[in-house]
Amino acid sequence: MLQKAMLRTMEKPALCETMGLCNNVALLKRNAIIQENFWVTTMSKCFVDGHTINTLKLLLANTLGLPQPPSHWQEHTGLLQSIPELDSMTIVSWVAAIEEHFGITFTDDDMTAESFETFKTIGLIVEAKQAP
Repeated sequence: MLQKAMLRTMEKPALCETMGLCNNVALLKRNAIIQENFWVTTMSKCFVDGHTINTLKLLLANTLGLPQPPSHWQEHTGLLQSIPELDSMTIVSWVAAIEEHFGITFTDDDMTAESFETFKTIGLIVEAKQAP
């Protein structure tokens, strides 16, 4: 909701460029006259909902047998570098929990090291799969 409110009140390409959130600002500027729905879709590639991130943290903590996610887990935490317990078996268990919770299915193409870089990269995949 905050995203949509921000998009309505500020010039959309400038917002994205100023905040440094999209890599392809030129594309955003070219499409500045496209309808609001385009912007919500485009911006969703830059932002991940905080609820999605928190849910991913909780699911991983549960998979690891932790009572709650450690406070140092942030959206940009390097998962494979920062969490030594995150091995291939843990990732498979975590993905199963994510699929069940969000009602989505990961494909083989989704199962890459890049996908599991941060909570945000996983969140982008989850939200893209939930999009209509």
